[in-house]
Amino acid sequence: MKIAVLSKDPARGGAPRAMRRLIRGLRARGHRVDLFCLDHDADPSGSVGIRPLADPDSEAAAWFFGDHYIAPRRTALSNTVFTAQTVGCALADLPVLSRYDVLNVHWVAEFLSAEGFGALARLGPPVVLTLHDMAHFTGGCHYAAGCTGYTDGCTPCAQLSDDPLGVTGRVLAAKRAALARPNVAAVSPSVWLAGEARRSRVFAEGRVHTIANALETDVFTPADKAAAKRAFGIDPDDRALLFGAYHAGERRKGFEHLTAMLSHLRGDPRGRALLEAGRLSVMTFGHAAMELAEQGVRLHDLGYIGDDRRLAAAYAAADAVVLPSLEDNQPNIMLEAMACGTSVVAFAVGGMPDLMEDGVNGRLATPFDAAALARAVLDTVADPATAAAWGREARRRIEEGFTLDHQAGRYEALFRAMLEESGWRPADGPLLSAGDRVPAPLRVDDTFASGLYRLHRDLHHETEALRSELDRSRAELVDAGRRVDATLDGLRGSAVRRLLGRPRTVALPPAGAPLPEKLHGALSALTSGWWDLGAPLRLLVRVVGRLGARRGPAPHP
Repeated sequence: MKIAVLSKDPARGGAPRAMRRLIRGLRARGHRVDLFCLDHDADPSGSVGIRPLADPDSEAAAWFFGDHYIAPRRTALSNTVFTAQTVGCALADLPVLSRYDVLNVHWVAEFLSAEGFGALARLGPPVVLTLHDMAHFTGGCHYAAGCTGYTDGCTPCAQLSDDPLGVTGRVLAAKRAALARPNVAAVSPSVWLAGEARRSRVFAEGRVHTIANALETDVFTPADKAAAKRAFGIDPDDRALLFGAYHAGERRKGFEHLTAMLSHLRGDPRGRALLEAGRLSVMTFGHAAMELAEQGVRLHDLGYIGDDRRLAAAYAAADAVVLPSLEDNQPNIMLEAMACGTSVVAFAVGGMPDLMEDGVNGRLATPFDAAALARAVLDTVADPATAAAWGREARRRIEEGFTLDHQAGRYEALFRAMLEESGWRPADGPLLSAGDRVPAPLRVDDTFASGLYRLHRDLHHETEALRSELDRSRAELVDAGRRVDATLDGLRGSAVRRLLGRPRTVALPPAGAPLPEKLHGALSALTSGWWDLGAPLRLLVRVVGRLGARRGPAPHP
C-alpha cells in the first residue's frame, strides 16, 4: 500500500515519537509510507515539507485566533496546549494526496483546521486519524481536564474565560459534520481515549478502533540492573526511582503530586529508613531536576536524552519508574520502562490500566492520592525480588502485543478493510520524495471567514489603533510637561526674579504640581505686569552678557 502520513512535526515530542514507530513498522511490512509535515526543518531529509501560502487575511486570522483570542482567555483549569483549529493548510488541494491508498492523520494542530479535515475526507481515500490526545474530537482542548463538554456542544468552554465568537462550539460542530463519514476512522492507542472519542459523537458508529502503540523491543530490553546503576554513578545497593518529563510545568503531568509523594515517603518507616541511610536516589531526565532538587533527595539529573540506548539503560538502572500523570493516553515512558523489565508505578488513569495490572507487572495507585502513590513506590522498591518479578511480567506483556510488527499488522488490516469497503482507487501520477517541499494555501474556515470574526477582528484593530494614539498622546504630554518645567525653572532663576523678587499677583507652582497647574502658572507669570516690568532688566542683562563675550575672558594676574 501507499500510505501518506500527515503530522505537524516530524520528530519532536511524544506524538511524533509514537508516529515514527508506526511508520517504521509499516515500512518493515513492505508498504510505502511518506511523511508530510509542516515543521519540515526538524527532519528535512525524512519528510516532505508543506510550505503554507498565506495571504494577508489568513495570516491575520492565524495570529488573531492563536495569540489574541485563545491565549488571553485561558482559565486556571489547565495549562495543556489548546488550539483554535480555525485556520489550516488546504492539503486537499494537493493532487499528490489522491495518489495514495490511505491517509493517516496524526498530531496536526496548527496544520489542519476543522473544515480541512472534511476536505480531506471528501477526496475519497480512507482517512484514519490516530488519536494522540483529545484534540481530534473536542472544540480545541487537547486534554479536557475533567470537563465533558465535548459530549455535548463544547459551550461554554471550561478552559476559556469567555468565547464571544463561539469558537469551541463551532469547531466541534464542524468536526462532527466533517468526520462522521464512512471513509473516516479513528484509532486510539488506549481503551480510555477510544471511549471518550465515541462519546464525542464526532465519528460514525463503529468507526473508533483501539490499536495500542508499540516500540522497538530489541532496543528497549532488560539489562543487568547493578551494572546499569554503576554506569550512572549510582551504588547498586541504592534504591533508584526514575521520573521523566520534557514539560514538567504542564499540570496534567502530575509534577506536584510527585513532589507530594516524595514528602509522604518520609512519613512511612520504610521510606524514612531509606532516606536516613542515604539509600534512595531519584533519577530524572527532561526538565524536572531543578524543582526536585528542593525535595532533599539524592538527585541524578540525566538531562535531555536523545539516544534510545542510553534511555533504555536509564530505565534498566531504575528500581521503579514513577508516572504521576493525571490525564494521559498511552505514554511512551510506560511502554519503554516495561519493555526494559522495570516496574512502573502510576495513578490508575487513562491508558495505564490497559497494560498495567496492579501487583502483577507494576503498581496502580488510587488517582490523585499522593500518599497512595508513595505506598505503591515503597511496595516496589522495598522488596527487590518482588520488583524483579513484576519487571519480568512487564516485559512479557510488551512482547505479547506491543512490538512494531504487532501494531503495524493491526493498522494494515484496518487499512485493507477500509479500502475494500470504500472501493477507493488511487489516481495515477508521481509521488513526492523525502526532502521535497510543496506549497499549500493557508485558509480560514468558512465558519470564521466572515461575519462575527471580521467584526471582532476589526474592533480589535480599531482598539489597537486607539491604544497607539493614546500612547502617542501620552508621550506628547510628557514632552510638553518637560518643556513647561524648563520654562518654570527659567522663571525661577531669571534676573527679573533675582532683582524684583517673586511676583506679587502670581505664584509659581511647585515642581510636583499637575501639568495644567504648571502651565497656568507659567502663562500667568509670562503675561503679568511683573514680567513686563522686568523687560528692561532682561535687555540690560543680555547687553552686558554680549559685551562681556566680545571682550573675552579677563587676563590672569
